[in-house]
Amino acid sequence: MIIEYIEVALQQAHYEIIKGDKPYYRKILDLPGGRATGVTLEECRKTWPMSLTTDL
Repeated sequence: MIIEYIEVALQQAHYEIIKGDKPYYRKILDLPGGRATGVTLEECRKTWPMSLTTDL
């Protein structure tokens, strides 16, 4: 049930390109810990488990 919730939330993620060492930024408003950054878009997408667990 939690996995399904996270998968739906990830589909609603908003991505931005920002200035800095990790220019890709993702946020999910309805998911605590739904923020992540990455050097590439793929890296940003893969960092969600770590960002999620730090806020739980």
